Amino acid sequence: MIMAFFIIISAWSFSILNILHIINSIDLFDSLLLGITATVFSVRYSIRQKNNGNGKKTLSI
Repeated sequence: MIMAFFIIISAWSFSILNILHIINSIDLFDSLLLGITATVFSVRYSIRQKNNGNGKKTLSI
């Protein structure tokens, strides 16, 4: 969970710095997509790790 949280924070901080033109590396829309994608995949990964081994069915999004 800590790793997923770190990935989410780093992706969104990169996106915000790019939106504020502190970092000019990718487009605005691509920057937002990067943050959203990192959030979705990190949450999916943490849910699967949490459900693994508990005998529960894993959630697939």
